[in-house]
Amino acid sequence: MSLDEAEAIGRYTLVAKLASDVADPAVTTWHAHDTALDRQVMLRLLQANDPRAAAFLGAAQAAARVEDRRLVRVLDIFSTTHAGIDYVAVVSEWAGGRSLAQLLTSSGPIGADEALQITAEVAAAVSAGLPRKVPHGRLRANSVFVTDAGEVRVRGMATEAALWGPVDPQIVGFDADVDACGSIAYLLVTGTWPGPRPGLLPLAVRQGQWVLPPSQVRAGLPRSIDELVGRSAAAARRPRGTTKLRDTAAMTNAIEQIQLQAPQRIDTSRPRSPRARTWTIAGTIVVIALLAVVGVRLVFAGAAPLQPSGRSVDAAVLTSTAAPSASTSSVPITLGPIPIVAAHSYNPFTVPVPSASGASTSPVAPATGEVIGTENDYSAGRAIDTNPYSGWQTNSYATANLNGKPGVGLVLDLGQPRHVQQVTLDFLGTGTNADIKVSDDIQPDPALWTTLASVTGAPQHIDVRGPRPVTGRYVLIWLTRLPQTAGGSYRGGVQTVQVTS
Repeated sequence: MSLDEAEAIGRYTLVAKLASDVADPAVTTWHAHDTALDRQVMLRLLQANDPRAAAFLGAAQAAARVEDRRLVRVLDIFSTTHAGIDYVAVVSEWAGGRSLAQLLTSSGPIGADEALQITAEVAAAVSAGLPRKVPHGRLRANSVFVTDAGEVRVRGMATEAALWGPVDPQIVGFDADVDACGSIAYLLVTGTWPGPRPGLLPLAVRQGQWVLPPSQVRAGLPRSIDELVGRSAAAARRPRGTTKLRDTAAMTNAIEQIQLQAPQRIDTSRPRSPRARTWTIAGTIVVIALLAVVGVRLVFAGAAPLQPSGRSVDAAVLTSTAAPSASTSSVPITLGPIPIVAAHSYNPFTVPVPSASGASTSPVAPATGEVIGTENDYSAGRAIDTNPYSGWQTNSYATANLNGKPGVGLVLDLGQPRHVQQVTLDFLGTGTNADIKVSDDIQPDPALWTTLASVTGAPQHIDVRGPRPVTGRYVLIWLTRLPQTAGGSYRGGVQTVQVTS
């Protein structure tokens, strides 16, 4: 191919040729610029007389019908002639960031929790092809990217398998996707690749025909990782008494069960047991009731009732700007925990947008009444369930300040307006900055909520108490700074939460 940078293929200007882990002179992949829509894209060209051309275009058409936000979408398919050579072309979204191969090469293996989360994202992405019978077919470390915003993106759905076949010729289609997800999990926690064709990645150590279990390669890994890899990666021995995962949807479910059953390992502090938490709640209710009785007796005796100090167990990290709600007379006063009827993620700001000069602009504020998006909303309900080890997590970010985004949060629905004075939280990790806010409506901008209290550098468990109650139906846990994970990225979240009047 005699193509150079700055040349144009139709409306696409070639910016830079991308390296490939497959030596194939008939195929070139380019970072290109779509001049019609002014956006970055990936352009893959195949000579039209290549016997794979029809399969390549058919795979691209099939992939274009599979929808998942984590899949790099096919945007355009066309035929063209350049310098007397006929080509077929597939244009896809541009996936910025770094591939898993690049991440592992630069920083080494990551923690079990983050590895499970990335693997779950990959498995869920390719599972979108199951209803349409479209597998990825050639998943590997260079197929998965982590963007600068911490999002996981999967490239080459169906098309790469049409060009170069599966990574292991003995495992094809949906079985290949299961094997690849297991291999990715193994790579993330050990830094080695268990299957064939690892590119520049080191091969996993084998004992006979099987690779060593992850826990024997790296100390401290839970046995649940061994079992997951054994049930999915073809190169790993399956633990006795377990069955092979039938598809990537089953793998997603298996990872979710591991996450639900195991404590977070990002923070090494010992989590409190459900029974201990129950006794703490019961004790709090008793103390509040006794204080109320004492206050009533003092009033009848002619003395002023006891006033709350506004201090909590973690008052050293507490600042407050709480203000009383404008209308509270119709709200019944109750003591003790307030039931939470629902929880949803709250993500009203986009990430900073690069300008033409390459600098980042300010985050985009939402329009009135608009909520731009959610963040892992599927797991929001885990923060209010009875399992103290599950919870809602944010995306992974490259910086503690969410790559410049003002924040991301969790909204708790109390069902009706309530007097809110204290929120008890188990955060994911330590070092979170958060504002606790209250409102009668889900406001589109966090600045429109009334602040109950704020915490800086919070420990994993904290009781956040305002100086006076704030009334509203909704409570917002607004995270503005996230703790660092074992893998070096930043992620926050709420494992458990309780609201008290």
